[in-house]
Amino acid sequence: MGITLTELAELLTPQIPITVDLWGPKEAAAYFKVSARQFKERIAARANFPKPIRLPTDKGPGRGHPRWKAIEVIRWAESQGD
Repeated sequence: MGITLTELAELLTPQIPITVDLWGPKEAAAYFKVSARQFKERIAARANFPKPIRLPTDKGPGRGHPRWKAIEVIRWAESQGD
């Protein structure tokens, strides 16, 4: 029984440290175990949720898809406990 090509690729893919990683809605939603839509509508929309980073695009500054610092998302989630 060998390793599949997909499994090998996952093993060889360099991991970005959580302290510097940026998450899009899909990654953040996976962390919260909700859909991307639920994340955007119910979590990211909260006033106290970390502000997204929007990288510049050819259409101008700050026009890119939202990204959040992973560590800030985790800290925010941990601060929401009782």
